[in-house]
Amino acid sequence: SDRMLLSNELEGTAVVFLIDPVIPVHAGEREDLGRWVAGGGVLVTTESMKDLEPATADVSLRGSIERRRDEAATSPTEVLQSARALPLARDVSTVWFQGDRAFDLKPDAEETRKPVEALFTDSHGTRIVGHKVGRGSIVIVSDSSFMANGWIAREDNSVLAANLVAYATALSGSRKVLFDDYHFGAGGVPGFR
Repeated sequence: SDRMLLSNELEGTAVVFLIDPVIPVHAGEREDLGRWVAGGGVLVTTESMKDLEPATADVSLRGSIERRRDEAATSPTEVLQSARALPLARDVSTVWFQGDRAFDLKPDAEETRKPVEALFTDSHGTRIVGHKVGRGSIVIVSDSSFMANGWIAREDNSVLAANLVAYATALSGSRKVLFDDYHFGAGGVPGFR
């Protein structure tokens, strides 16, 4: 989609990928996204969008994403045997990320709240988490580099990306997926396409 994520754009959509927004998400979009998720939608996003739902405040990040041109300076990480049963780890043993950014999950202090769940972990830590919001879910990715054009073909990155889409569509009960290009640059950068 190259349009703002307002209710008319979200209608009939099951899953929205809103990754690394370059153009800020407007307050009206946040409200519409919040209602859409609570109604059953699944939002896959980066930590920069985690403030859509207060319960994700239980998640904090450590580490950094190294934005280097020298790809030889990075190395693959392993999925530990203990993490192979996590929802997104099926058929994934080695992945490439640009940095070591991972989530620190705090224990849930209130029994009435549903905790943030680890969905994918490698040797650096938990990279992808999920949280129920109403009838929907928010899936937060610590570092989206594994899905980038130059990285998706490395090791098992494409399998992890496919697992992420399959997981999100299974949660939503529908296969209609929207990839947001508006906030990734199509909404304000001349000659984007």
